[in-house]
Amino acid sequence: MVGKLEGRVLLVAFSLLVLGLVFVYSASFPLAMRLFHEEMGFLKRQLLGAALGVVLLLAFWHIDYRLWARLSPLLLGFTFGGLFLTFVPRLGVGGRWISIGPLSLQPSEFGKLALLFFLAGTLAEREPRDFRHGVLPYLVLLGIFGIFFLLQPDFGMFLLYGALTFFLLWTAGARAGHLLGAGAAGLPVLGALLAMAPYRLGRLLAFIDPTSFRHSYGYQVYQSMLALGSGGLWGRGLGASRAKFFYLPSA
Repeated sequence: MVGKLEGRVLLVAFSLLVLGLVFVYSASFPLAMRLFHEEMGFLKRQLLGAALGVVLLLAFWHIDYRLWARLSPLLLGFTFGGLFLTFVPRLGVGGRWISIGPLSLQPSEFGKLALLFFLAGTLAEREPRDFRHGVLPYLVLLGIFGIFFLLQPDFGMFLLYGALTFFLLWTAGARAGHLLGAGAAGLPVLGALLAMAPYRLGRLLAFIDPTSFRHSYGYQVYQSMLALGSGGLWGRGLGASRAKFFYLPSA
């Protein structure tokens, strides 16, 4: 039985799914023609993923959400195993992916859900008011993830996991002083990581001032700004964009 709230969530989700398919086709058909010699090359892949997602949605719809909290330690274990496999020759691809036959998987994406289930399940049982027993264990878990991500390297994913952890700790009732103190203690580490990899610092500076780095680190951001600026708030119309004609290297 679908309630009123669940129905609205499903409506929003399926609306985003349909819009995403339309935008994928509009933005990708020039590259699809170059790579696959047909306009719908990327759209077909997206449709396959969308169909699989709908099947999984219908399957998981009837599973008690509390089961995910109980399974979360096991899911975390699988995630750590997958992250370890990214460093195994012939299995790891690009340091972040696992390639098994025709399938390519990114363990860190599944890890987001595993971490979310674990944090939500454990924090629902007790408030993290005490730093040593309520906050520190989650920071240690975050640090273990951080080791994998920095070895891959995937600095952005580490920041995303950190933001998720701190946000759920805060919503669960952790003291602001504990979270601010932990964040302040981590700032020197983040600064050292930026200094160790010049491209990270370059991306940060390009984010702050993309125009000054429009021919190097800020090229993607600058071209994105041009794409948005040329169409204004409502764009140039469906299928009429110009940036998709190979101006954006990562799009």
